[in-house]
Amino acid sequence: MVFIISIVFLAISMASCSSPSERPNKSLGYDWSSLYNDSLFLFEKGILVITPDRKQTGFMVFSEDSSRIELFLPHDSVEMFVRNDKSEKWLGEKEQEIVFESKIWTAKAQDKVIYRQPITECEPALVSLEINTYKSVLADNEKKGAHYILGIRNQAHNGDGIFQLIRTWSDTHSRMDSARMDWGIRYTLRGMIGNNDATIWQCRSNSGEIFNFFHDDNETIVLLNSEEQFTDTLKVCRF
Repeated sequence: MVFIISIVFLAISMASCSSPSERPNKSLGYDWSSLYNDSLFLFEKGILVITPDRKQTGFMVFSEDSSRIELFLPHDSVEMFVRNDKSEKWLGEKEQEIVFESKIWTAKAQDKVIYRQPITECEPALVSLEINTYKSVLADNEKKGAHYILGIRNQAHNGDGIFQLIRTWSDTHSRMDSARMDWGIRYTLRGMIGNNDATIWQCRSNSGEIFNFFHDDNETIVLLNSEEQFTDTLKVCRF
């Protein structure tokens, strides 16, 4: 229950941080679900899973009767799993299965773990879950290039976490291809050019892109380019 409330809060937070024209559509984090015959906001509906090497993330979505699971993976890949009778096992193709072991959801291929729910996403760890949303300081009509909304979810005092990044472009705002959503793993690093003590958030997306943010303080982060120069300032949203 805590998990569901936290995910919904993140979805609401990211929507509240944006103007109506920026709020999620299919280009902003919605994926088509054949289970529901509708577009779903995975941060709201899905259960997060990650690979053992923590380089890739995915989301599991259950049907209303829990008989089937859709597993959303990188590169727009979606796999379907069907429950084996009333057991805690859902079977897919290529000898793949999803099981509920030790209170953690796990996807396996030929008995090898390929995705697993992070322990920080399970109760009671969620008691200390932190969710923050950051938005570009300048309005769309005041800046050129991409406009950023970054959502971060992590356990308190843990440098790792997951992120969702929404980018929109003001010059083609009404076009479907004027927005993009990325999600993946957030790591906390130390040091940058000219500042060995700097705290850097490195966001590695499922598509392979890397976004580096200088953590200025609890209110402000700054996007860095490949030369570690400041390019855009984002402020935390308060509600």
